Amino acid sequence: MRVLLKGARTIGGAHGAVLELCILTMCLPWEAVAIELADIDWGRGCVPVPARGGSRRLLHLPPQAMRTLARVAGTVAGRGQAVTAGRGDPIGNRDVRLDRMQARLAVAAPETIVLQPWNFHGLRAAAARELLERGCRHQDVAHALGLKVPGSDTVPIGRIRTDADDADRAAATVGKWNAILADAGPRGDPARAERRRRMPG
Repeated sequence: MRVLLKGARTIGGAHGAVLELCILTMCLPWEAVAIELADIDWGRGCVPVPARGGSRRLLHLPPQAMRTLARVAGTVAGRGQAVTAGRGDPIGNRDVRLDRMQARLAVAAPETIVLQPWNFHGLRAAAARELLERGCRHQDVAHALGLKVPGSDTVPIGRIRTDADDADRAAATVGKWNAILADAGPRGDPARAERRRRMPG
């Protein structure tokens, strides 16, 4: 995962920002390209993005993701698509297809092509597995991924899921994921070393 994150930063531009956001926030690429600069709540660290079924969800932006967006945009007060900094033509879902992203990585960051085969759902699954192994609750991981949690209320189309407790736990879960990504090494902990060995990238 860390190799892919480094590769995303090597690619740079809109495509690198999309991959970086997918890794840091555990979102899908079509959620990342939907982020509008004007919609970002820089104080709370979240932004509404489209969710399946026509609803919207809050995507939690940890500090690293907010720094990525501010770096790409050059400002926190801009307008337009966040990953293109509101300049030029917006990129769409077809522009961030897996094959196109991997082709860009192969040129800009060839060390990523020796990794196990990966896809965006696989990145999310690896993050979820790591979080669960480190004691996060299933419901919190599901909320962080924007998945429907059994027993929770359905959300009318066009509404944003905003249950405060769930949002706080989801934000904490995304924060924990970023702490895992930033963890430099095993430091003598064999269990941590084994978890790092199994993580893609």
